[in-house]
Amino acid sequence: MPFLFSMILFQNGLIRLDYQPSSDILYMDWPSMHSYALSEIRFSLEKLVEVVRHYDIKLLLVDASKSVVDIGDPEYKGVMTEFIYNIMQTRLQKLARIETGNVTREKRIGELKEATKPTFSYQGFTNKEAAKEWLLES
Repeated sequence: MPFLFSMILFQNGLIRLDYQPSSDILYMDWPSMHSYALSEIRFSLEKLVEVVRHYDIKLLLVDASKSVVDIGDPEYKGVMTEFIYNIMQTRLQKLARIETGNVTREKRIGELKEATKPTFSYQGFTNKEAAKEWLLES
């Protein structure tokens, strides 16, 4: 669900990037990952990084609660590791993620966080309100 008074900075068939200028928060629904769409997923995540860099976004709110992962573990880790390393090359300061409720998937995210050691603050949440509140904390 996009924020009230937001601007769409990028949109394709997989992602939509909504920016709320008053809070400097970029919001997106995380795309579902299917093996037949890996190149499109990589392209979309590259666009996300490009938008974060171009607009100098500091706060990112990702809703992964409805996304599905239907690819093997090596492919998933590859896509996610590449994304994390690329987003670390921006000035992003905080990433809040609405979690899926899938214990196995959340464990994979924890393992990726440990392996990549992101330079930005990361926190998982069960709802958008708490995530937005955390992002806006000093």
